[in-house]
Amino acid sequence: RAGPGGRAPLYHRGTEDRKNARLHQSGVGKGIPLLPGLRCPWRGSRRPPRRTQKNAPRRIRTAPSAPLPRRPLWHPPHDNDSTDNTKAVFGETIANPALTVLDIEKFSKAAHAHGVPLIVDNTFATPINCRPFEWGADIVTHSTTKYMDGHASCVGGAIVDSGNFDWTKYADKFPGLTTPDETYHGLVYTERFGKGAYITKATSQMMRDLGSIQSPQNAFLLNIGLETLHLRMPRHCENALKAAEFLKSQEKVAWVNCPSMEGDKYYDLAKKYMPNGTCGVITFGLKGGRDAAVKMMDSLKMIAIVTHVADARSCVLHPASHTHRQMNDKELLEAGVQPDLIRFSVGIENIDDIIDDLKQALEAV
Repeated sequence: RAGPGGRAPLYHRGTEDRKNARLHQSGVGKGIPLLPGLRCPWRGSRRPPRRTQKNAPRRIRTAPSAPLPRRPLWHPPHDNDSTDNTKAVFGETIANPALTVLDIEKFSKAAHAHGVPLIVDNTFATPINCRPFEWGADIVTHSTTKYMDGHASCVGGAIVDSGNFDWTKYADKFPGLTTPDETYHGLVYTERFGKGAYITKATSQMMRDLGSIQSPQNAFLLNIGLETLHLRMPRHCENALKAAEFLKSQEKVAWVNCPSMEGDKYYDLAKKYMPNGTCGVITFGLKGGRDAAVKMMDSLKMIAIVTHVADARSCVLHPASHTHRQMNDKELLEAGVQPDLIRFSVGIENIDDIIDDLKQALEAV
């Protein structure tokens, strides 16, 4: 349906082909109806990773974007101490900022063995590069603020439901979907809406009670960004790989993480799930440690220092002194963030200009 000015939304081969999707006011806001939509009781459910989600609600259990069996965050199916209180498994296709790649198929099988859905945040890869539903994910989320918008012009989030998870098979785990909702005249979502039960509840009840709806103006701006998503993502990936290869060749650079670069520890998983490229975000560290990282960033001229990530402009961030500054070095390492880590969100500018800026900044260290 055409929006303001007669613009109609475009749907590319890379987008998740589902009608069961909802927009929210922010990437964080999408989480407001996400798990409550499953009617997850806070009491008795497992707490999130203490190190990676330090300030999250205390009794929601999530799964990390890390290989099995990383304890105590996730217990694999053969573990005897798995709990019936687990309501969902959650992971990121590509974790921010550690850039670990989720083995979607493995986690999907583990989640389904315990009768719970797999929820995948596909923000960094976007539907252009990764299709989690095809590997067993049940629900996909996005922070549309990032690549989908692409220009840092508005905030937003999205939930996309595959409709594939059988809530009725595990009715005791999900009473919010399988028992009468007295706030809607005794409606049972699974009986009335079938495969659309989850997203209907998330919209009609959770958004009604908790809000987090996206504004029309932000939805309009997002739609403009989506029209060029399939053009921007290949350029982001191409530039990121070239920037990573340049950094790896530099004497002052200690290490580089780029899942698309051959030799990266997540290269094989990246090729399996994202054969056409991962994203435009890479990380690296300097031999001079944290102080050298700060000095190098301060010497950049074209590349900006900003907290935001994944838009058309190249930008860097030092998580240890910004987003994770409340943690000490030990806690940073436990969270997968090295103290010298620089997160580099490679934009779509000319790659020669990007490399020239990196080169002169490194010379200043």
